[in-house]
Amino acid sequence: MKKKPYRTPELHLVNLDKIQNGKDLSSLSDEELLALLKQGNHEENKKLYVANSEYISRDIAGETILVPTNTYGDGLNGMITFNQAGVFMWEQLQEKRTEAELIHLFAKKYEKEDCEVEADVKMFLDGAVKRGFVTVCE
Repeated sequence: MKKKPYRTPELHLVNLDKIQNGKDLSSLSDEELLALLKQGNHEENKKLYVANSEYISRDIAGETILVPTNTYGDGLNGMITFNQAGVFMWEQLQEKRTEAELIHLFAKKYEKEDCEVEADVKMFLDGAVKRGFVTVCE
């Protein structure tokens, strides 16, 4: 018997601020709730990530290094380097992508299931955004 791949439990916020109009959601019928769900703003699905254009990558002696352009990196006291998986992520982030797209692309590249790489991709994105070389846009 083939095992099903493990999926991390998830929860998603569907923002109804602009369409709910103060209704008591618990009193709505299934059809009404479904209609609201379809109209809602699925916040997690709209977040896009992109490489910060103030950084360029350079390959030096087999290492991929991010270099700030002009004086953008004035607050950075160090260098950013990538392993091969990080280089792949940086290349994918040259255009706007959702977290789900990045997870799928990474899993495909390394012949894994999406759920097997999800935590690693999220950790990379969180660190990259925190350090400023990847930006979040809506």
